[in-house]
Formats: sequence, C-alpha cells, structure tokens
Amino acid sequence: MKKFYLLIVIFVVTIGFLIYSNHQQQLHVYQTDVQAHDIQMNNLTLVNADNTLYLPGTYSIERLFDEPIDKVFITLSYKDESIYDWLVTLDVLDVADDFGDTFIDHVTLDQDDVINVTIIYDKDGEEVAFDRDIALKDILKEE
Repeated sequence: MKKFYLLIVIFVVTIGFLIYSNHQQQLHVYQTDVQAHDIQMNNLTLVNADNTLYLPGTYSIERLFDEPIDKVFITLSYKDESIYDWLVTLDVLDVADDFGDTFIDHVTLDQDDVINVTIIYDKDGEEVAFDRDIALKDILKEE
C-alpha cells in the first residue's frame, strides 16, 4: 500500500512540475536604435518575460541637427495596439535621457512579429511624422 501512495505522490509532483514548467516563459531581450529624420532614439531595450514587457530607462532621445524641435511624441505599438507613449522635451543639450524604468503588464512579444515606433514632432511650426516597423527577430539580443 505504501508503494501505491508513493507512486501517487510521484505522479502528482511530476504532473505539477510539467504544468509549472509549461507556464514559464523564456526571457527575451530586444535592442535597437530608431532614427527619424531629425531625431534619434538610442539604445531602446525591450525585455519580455512572463507576460510583462520591461523598458529599462537606459535609452536616450537626441536631436540630430541644429534646427529647433518641439513636442516630441513617441508611440510604441504591437499588433496594431499602442502599448506605450512618450511625450518628450529635449533639454539644452538637445537630449532627453532621464527616463525611469517602465513595466507594462499583459504584453507577450513573439519574436516572429513586428513592433512599430511612431515619432511625431514639431519642426519650424510644422508637424513631422516618422513611422518604422521593426521585425523583432532582427533586434533579438538574448533568449
């Protein structure tokens, strides 16, 4: 009878382990630079695991030319849905780099998909828009 209970315990533990390991998602790290016409976003890093997207505050946004730029608005989209927006003001050195870490729940990136970065800003009183699709497999750094 003890063998029967021992087999039941081993079976339950094995099933529990298999269910737990199937629910664990791998960690994926994506990294890229995004250059618009007059602005560049450097070191945009996306870390994805367990249905959460983490954006470490290690990126910066800088103006590339001496022409004045105002009201920089950036949108990160995945599967045609906006997942994060920035409204940025460039400092005296024409750089914005004081970003905190950001966690976005309920986002699981698939490395075979595409993210979209849209940058809209005012230059000489006119709105300039830039849109770029980025294949995640092209910017995958770690699995």
